[in-house]
Formats: sequence, structure tokens, C-alpha cells
Amino acid sequence: MSKRILLLIVCSLFFAKSNLQAQSAKAFDSLAQLAKTLPDNTTKLGVYDEIFAYVNITPSLVKNYINDAIKLSQRLKSKAAEMTFFTGAGKLYYELGDYDNAIKYYLEGAKVAESAKDYAYMSEVYSLINDVYIINKNFEKSDEYLAKEWDIIRQHFPEDDWLLASYYSKKSRIFNIKNNLDSALYYGWKVADITKKTAAQSTENAKLYVNDLRLVGVIYTAREQYKEAEQIFATCKSILDTVKVQSANAKTLCRLYGNIGDLMQQKGNYKEALTAFDQSLRYAKEIAHPDAEMNAYLKISEVYNKQQNYKEEVLFLKKYYALKDSLFTTDKQIKMTELEADYQLEKKNATLAVQEAETARQKNLRNISIIIAATVVLVLGAVSILYRRIRSKNKLLAKQNTQILQQKEALEKLNTVKDKMFSVISHDLRNPIHTLKTFFALSKENNLSAEKQSRYRDQMEQSVIQTGTMMDNLLVWAQMQLSNKAPNISAIDTSDTIKNALAEVRSQAQLKQIIFEEQLLEIDAVSNKPILEIAIRNLLTNAIKFSQPGSKVEVSNAVEQEQVIIKIRDFGIGMNSQQIVQINNKVLESQSGTQGEKGSGMGLMLVVQLLQQINASLHIESSPDSGSTFSIRLPKV
Repeated sequence: MSKRILLLIVCSLFFAKSNLQAQSAKAFDSLAQLAKTLPDNTTKLGVYDEIFAYVNITPSLVKNYINDAIKLSQRLKSKAAEMTFFTGAGKLYYELGDYDNAIKYYLEGAKVAESAKDYAYMSEVYSLINDVYIINKNFEKSDEYLAKEWDIIRQHFPEDDWLLASYYSKKSRIFNIKNNLDSALYYGWKVADITKKTAAQSTENAKLYVNDLRLVGVIYTAREQYKEAEQIFATCKSILDTVKVQSANAKTLCRLYGNIGDLMQQKGNYKEALTAFDQSLRYAKEIAHPDAEMNAYLKISEVYNKQQNYKEEVLFLKKYYALKDSLFTTDKQIKMTELEADYQLEKKNATLAVQEAETARQKNLRNISIIIAATVVLVLGAVSILYRRIRSKNKLLAKQNTQILQQKEALEKLNTVKDKMFSVISHDLRNPIHTLKTFFALSKENNLSAEKQSRYRDQMEQSVIQTGTMMDNLLVWAQMQLSNKAPNISAIDTSDTIKNALAEVRSQAQLKQIIFEEQLLEIDAVSNKPILEIAIRNLLTNAIKFSQPGSKVEVSNAVEQEQVIIKIRDFGIGMNSQQIVQINNKVLESQSGTQGEKGSGMGLMLVVQLLQQINASLHIESSPDSGSTFSIRLPKV
């Protein structure tokens, strides 16, 4: 019976993983196709960034885009993107087990970070390089990059507790591997002391502190200081008991009981060791963690061996090897599935190549037929040929005249777009950039109080967000003016689209302590998801800009009279009727926010134009000092 249950669990894991891989591959293919269609610009960089997010899921597919992404970031002179892609390439090869290439790309990323003086990124890359050397037990190189990481933390981030904790954790880990338990214990306590400071703030922080404290107990066990180890593990258990959501603690409890079992086994207290390992096994099954489950089986068999209970030892060894063999078979099946998918893809490509060759042959035959027909026509008479030539020239002239007029209109449109862009760049972007320069100059003064430094940082972040939003709107507007291609319209989930837009502006809202009250239903509408998301994001940014600090913004969706209505309501300064008319007439007018936020005035004008492209409309209800309600009306599926 137990074998059947085990087989069902393994099969369910296999099908779940296969389904996840299929969904991931489909999403990845969509991004790959989008990357092929886009010109070399920042939008394409963003698509490459999304592709690199699949490093841990489909590393072999992401591998094909490494060089293209890096070269594009270099052509666009985006050091931030270049660093991101070098690091992503390093992580990809780390996942594939190719540590030489992982080190190669990490070092390239470090060079870019050094040239940009991006010390936070340099610290991150040195930490990643250190991980590679630790896993290969090259402690000489590991110590070298650990020292570099420490120099950066000491000089530039001496008060950053999380960077310090990460550094001390690596030191403890290396000393533990070297069996230098005194030093390992010293740095283990330093990590636990740091994470203890924030343990009371949230469940996740509490579990992080428990995990760090647990590792201290493991070192005490290795040092045979059993009393201290028991006290540590008892403290960990007490902290976890105070966390109400037990299901979220299962993974931590699985590890903790495993450590307690090791301690009791090492002390010779086999009864309590079995009890602890049984608990670890229970939590391993609860979180469906096959590796932890196998480890528990193996540990239990070892205890029975110590007790000379060989019958039970053999029973748990069988469970261990049965699970190990089933996982090995599952991995082989997944690998075969991947190989089969690659084969089908190659087969499809070969079929397409044959079809293209046949199409080319038919085209050549058609061209030959045309030539023969033209020859026959020439033979029929010079007059007919002359007439055809004159008519052809007249058609060509008419076509050329039409093209010239079209080119003239396009050039005039381009000139208008250029003038508008230069106007916004020269006027509306000058103030935020000047503000940033002033803030950077002030931040270098050592005599500034902590309060002023914090205020300047918040103002700098607000200015960066405003400038980024302004540039995004400007680029989208310019693309709309230049593109004649109609957007794709299909059924989309409005709730998912709204949530994506909320995620993009949440940090901006936090700067003003603005709360989003969401009433979202899973409602499908006929629209274009990227365009609708941009429109919602602009309306949310507008609501944040004109809301008072500490207020709220209500976001909801509903169905009314066969239409899907998306409402965004703020309680800010509001608008008069003249301003609403200007928005509907696409009149560009900038107005400062409640904290002096600047803008280009393009946001709401852009929303109106975007919604017109997807057969939607914008309705505005507002009055001065009473806030505003923006309603997007979309066709229901």
C-alpha cells in the first residue's frame, strides 16, 4: 500500500513538473517571437530581461539569447542591462554545471560594474563568484573574492545588516567545510545576532532567524557541546510555535527535527533520535520534498543499525532506495520528453525547409511562364508593346507620385513628433535632472543629518520615478504616432492586467504612503493586454500624483450593461469641467502634484489615444477638492 502511495506522489510530481515546463516553454516561445519582431531598442532589452527570468526553468533555451542580449546592451550603452545579462549568463551556466563559463561571465559583469563604480552590484557579483569557488572547494580563490566583497561592504555599506549577514554566513560556511568549528561558530553567531534584530517584524524574518540560529546548533553538535545545541534547538522550536501559520513552517521544521535527530543519535539517545527523524519525515511528506524524505529514511535506518534492529533497518533502506530509483526514473522520463520535443522541433523545421524549397520552385516556374508570355506578346506586334509601355509608365508615375505624397506626409508627421519630443525633453525633463544633480551634490556632504539624508533619498527616488514615467509615456506616444499597425485584440483577464499595473506603481505609492483598496473580479474583456496595462498604469500614476500623502486609491472592475468597467478613484485635488474637456480633446497641459511632482502632461492624453486604439473609452467624473473617478469601458467577451 505504501509503495502505491509513493508511486502516486512521484507520478503527480512528474506530471506537475511536465505541465509547468510545457507552460513555461509556451510563455518562453512567445517572448522569443516578440524579441525577433522588435527593433533594437530599450523595449527589446526589457524582453530579453524577461527571457533571462527563465534561467532556472529552461536554461538550455535561454542560452541561445546570451550573446544577442549582451551585444544589444552594449550597442545601447546600457551598463545596467549589460551587468544584468552578464550575471544572468553566469547564473545560467552555474545551473548547467559549467562553472568555468559561470566564472567567465561573472568576471565580465564585475568589470562593467567596476567601470560604472556600482559598488552594490560589485558586491553581489563577488558573492556569486565566491559561491562557485566554494562549491568546487577552491578555498584560496574563495577567500580572495570574499576579501574583495568585505572591502566593498566595509567602505561603502558598513551599516547594511543584510550584506553583513550574507558575508558572515559565507565565512561560517567555509570554516565549517574546513572543519574549523571555532571560527565557524563565531561567524554563525554574528549572523544570528543580525537576523535576530528583525525577527519580530514578520513571520518570514522569524523563520530566517530560526534558520540561522539552527545552523549555530548544528555547529555546537559537531563540537560535541550537546547541552548548548539542545538549548539552541529548543529556542528555535519555541519561536516556531509562536508562528500561527504552521504550514508555512513545515520546511523549517523538517530541517530542525533532522538536526535534533542528528544530535540525539550522536549522544546515543536513539529513542529520541527516532522520534525526531519521524517528525522530520512527516514534514518532508507534507511539503512534498523527495530529497528530505530520502534523507529521513536513511537517517532512521542508521539509528536502527546502531540499535542492531536489522529488520527495521532493511525496511527503511528499501524505502530510501525505492524513492531514489523512482526519482531517477522520473528525471530520465523528463529528459526523454525534452529530447522528444527537440526532435519534433527539428522535424518541423526540416518540413518547413522542404515547403520553402517547393514554394521557391513554384515561384521560378511562374517567373518562367511570365517570361514566355511576355515573349509571345512582344512577337504579336510593336504597337501593342509600345502601348503597354506607355500605360505602364503612366501607372508607374502615378504610383511614384502617390509614394512621394505619402513620404511627404510621413516626414511632416515625423517632424511633428520630433518637435514634440524635443519640447518635452528640453523643458519637462530639465527640472527632474537638475533636481537629481542637486540631490547628488547634497548627498556628498558629510555634515547632513540622517533625517535630511533620508528625505533627500526619498525625493531622489520620487524624481527618478517621475522621470521614468515621463520617458515611458513619451516613448509610447511617439511609437503610436509613427506606427500604422492596428493592435491585436483578443480576450484578456482584466483582473490580471490591473494587478500587473498595480505592481509597477506600488513603490511610487509607498513613497506617499498611499494605500490601494482593490475590489477585483476575474472578468474577461475584449482588448489588448499591453496597451490596456499602460493605460491603467498611467491612471494609477495620475491618482498617486494628485492624492494627498496617507490617502487611499480605490481600484475595481465590474460588468455593467454588457460592458466591462474598470474604475480608479482617488480622493485628491480633483478637476474642474474645463480640465476634463481638455483631456477628452487631447490637449497637452502639465500640472504639479500634491508634493510638487512634475510631469509632461502626456499621461491622460496618452490614455485617451491608447483606449481609442482598442475600441475602449475613458469617462471622467471629478470636481475640485473632491477627487476624481476614471472609468475605462471595454467590450465584454
